[in-house]
Amino acid sequence: MKKIVFLMSSTLLLWGCGGSSESKEGAENEVTEEVTEKVEEVKTCRYKYDHEKTELIWTAYKYNQKTGVKGTFDDISVAGLEGEGSSVADIFNGAEITINTGSVNSGDPTRDPKIVEHFFGTLEGGESMAMSITNVTEDTITFNVKMNGQEKEVVANYTQENNALDVRAEIDVNSWGAQGGIDQLNEVCEDLHKGADGVSILWPDVSLLITTELVEICE
Repeated sequence: MKKIVFLMSSTLLLWGCGGSSESKEGAENEVTEEVTEKVEEVKTCRYKYDHEKTELIWTAYKYNQKTGVKGTFDDISVAGLEGEGSSVADIFNGAEITINTGSVNSGDPTRDPKIVEHFFGTLEGGESMAMSITNVTEDTITFNVKMNGQEKEVVANYTQENNALDVRAEIDVNSWGAQGGIDQLNEVCEDLHKGADGVSILWPDVSLLITTELVEICE
């Protein structure tokens, strides 16, 4: 009798082990299938420039405490941005930008003609500004900026969050010999540029911000 009980117990034990092994194999197969499905779902995405979702914002400064005055240009054309790319460098390297300075928009229709005449009007070829992108790294964009008949490099920093791209740079228009235009504009706007201390000043420093939203194309 003891032998029969022992044999029955051994048979049950072996049967239990066999069932557990098959269950583990089945679970492993399910996990493998899930991982394979997830790998197959990974998409390859590329990006494209959209001019309609792009804005250039400049900030000039008046008063001794450097109070900012913001504006933009309503007429900006670009070339060399027709293709797609997987990175900012792929999209923007070699792009050319032309700004019609007569389209300056400071939000004050009485001020804009003064900017056109007394600042841009004093510059050589002041009816337009040209910029070309000569280099792009992981966090900077180098522009070649032509203004007042002179060309200078401007290195801007950029950040990208999903499809949104912000490009920021600081310039001094004196780098292009434009102080005469600053002085003339400050003279015609003297009272508007006076701070609480009674001093009228227009700074040559300008902050630039370019914002754009890239079009995402995924396959």
